[in-house]
Amino acid sequence: MTWLRRFPRRLVNLSIVGLIVLSISAVAAACPTCGEALGNDPHHQQRVAGFAYSIVFMMSVPYLLIGSFGSYAYFITRRARNAEKSQPPGENEESSPAK
Repeated sequence: MTWLRRFPRRLVNLSIVGLIVLSISAVAAACPTCGEALGNDPHHQQRVAGFAYSIVFMMSVPYLLIGSFGSYAYFITRRARNAEKSQPPGENEESSPAK
C-alpha cells in the first residue's frame, strides 16, 4: 500500500514535467520555420543558403562515415586474403608443426 500513498506525488511530478516539455515544444517547433520565413526576403539569401548547406552536410556525413569504414574493412580483408594466397604452402607458420 505504500505505492498508493506515493502515487499522487508521482502524478503531480509527472504532470509538471509534462507541462514543461509541452511548453518548450513550441520554442523547438519554431526553429525550423525561421529558414522558411527568411526564404522570401532577398536580403537574407546567404543565410537561407547556409541553412540548405547545413542540411545537406548533416544528411551526407553518416553515409560518408559508414561508407569509409566499410571500404576500409573491405580493403583490409581483401589485402589479407591476397597475402594469404600469395604465400607458398610451406611458409604458413600456423599450419606448420611445432618443433
